[in-house]
Amino acid sequence: MKAELIDNGAVEKTIKVSVDWDEIAADYGAVFDELRRDLKVDGFRKGKVPEGLAKRMLKPNILLKFSNQVIDKTHQQALKEAGIDDYLDMHVVDLDFDENKPFIYTIKVENDPEITLPDYKKGIKINRKEYVVDLATVDHYIEDFLENQAEVQEITDGAQEGHYILGDLQALDETGLPQIGKRLPDRLIKVGEGIFGDKKAANFIGAKAGDNINLNVKSSTGEPLKYRVEVKRVEKHTLPELTDELVKGQMKDVQTVAEFRQRITENLQHKWEHQAQDEANQAITDYFIENTKFDIPSHRINYYLDRVLERMKESSRNKSIDEAKVRDEYRPIAEKNIRWYLIQRAIEKQEDIKVGEDEIQAGIDLIMKDLPENQIEPAKQYYRQPRNRLDLKMDLVDRKVMEHIRKFVKEKKTTIHTESLR
Repeated sequence: MKAELIDNGAVEKTIKVSVDWDEIAADYGAVFDELRRDLKVDGFRKGKVPEGLAKRMLKPNILLKFSNQVIDKTHQQALKEAGIDDYLDMHVVDLDFDENKPFIYTIKVENDPEITLPDYKKGIKINRKEYVVDLATVDHYIEDFLENQAEVQEITDGAQEGHYILGDLQALDETGLPQIGKRLPDRLIKVGEGIFGDKKAANFIGAKAGDNINLNVKSSTGEPLKYRVEVKRVEKHTLPELTDELVKGQMKDVQTVAEFRQRITENLQHKWEHQAQDEANQAITDYFIENTKFDIPSHRINYYLDRVLERMKESSRNKSIDEAKVRDEYRPIAEKNIRWYLIQRAIEKQEDIKVGEDEIQAGIDLIMKDLPENQIEPAKQYYRQPRNRLDLKMDLVDRKVMEHIRKFVKEKKTTIHTESLR
């Protein structure tokens, strides 16, 4: 057998394999005899069909079974001779076979590319947002809390400022016709608040159940949008008074309104700090993706998209899915996520970043610490599974990779007040 590496690409390699007939003649004979034993032809006893006729009739079956047998028997040695130790995917793309002649086939293998990282240790410049939670933001949160406790009364004589309209929003095109698939059911609109207080957008004063009201607003990019609001119900919401008694027990160790407000402020600040960190991490990710060029193996992209489709089918409840459309829409996401994954692996390898069993166990213990008593044993069972421990290990490795990168990040900070984002 001979194996020749005829194309040594960055992510795809091609190997031409030639197997001498004398190496596989016995295998061919065995396959032919096995198939011939079951062959039935009028005028001949079972298994006694003449050799020439049998070979002509069985040719497709012989080709399939014998070819698979030869490839299974020889491909590992062929890859070894071509100097290929590891790969993501392997498939045969060409095959030339005739009795008493060399058996020739071509293997294509895909592998991850060798990645040249940018010189990030010189410094990665990113803009970092620092969010400040305003008192007004806390007030709005408390307002929503009180709204959830409100006494609701139906209004039949027409909406007034401060009332609520429950209705369906139907998007309209430029001519005022409904757009198919763009209907938002059961939306709650507060009359007189925000854009709903602007008479140029819509006038909800006096609206009653059964009315249709046109709404003109603008998207975040300034594009005019038209909706028809189909009013189902008009409501008056009477909010309760914010008292110590009302907030007691709403959060752990909260007994008074002052404590409630302080806890909300802390929680919101923590949430926005987490948001700022996520955005900073994304800026770091974008830096590497923009400055690290390499081809992505198609096998990884197809595998990613296959998993997306599997999850969609599981949650679609037998609804039809346009698989081609899903693959097209999710492909950029797949490419970006795979690119970042491979960059992380390159940094992990270059910096020799490792996570030991003691660190995995410490990570599990930390997770257990915040679990309710009735979930601890199921979680222990979960992390006894090798696959789940490996997933946790990779999460810990990725955290270490990001911690390493952050040493070289130079941040330009911008303060943003949360109320300005409303």
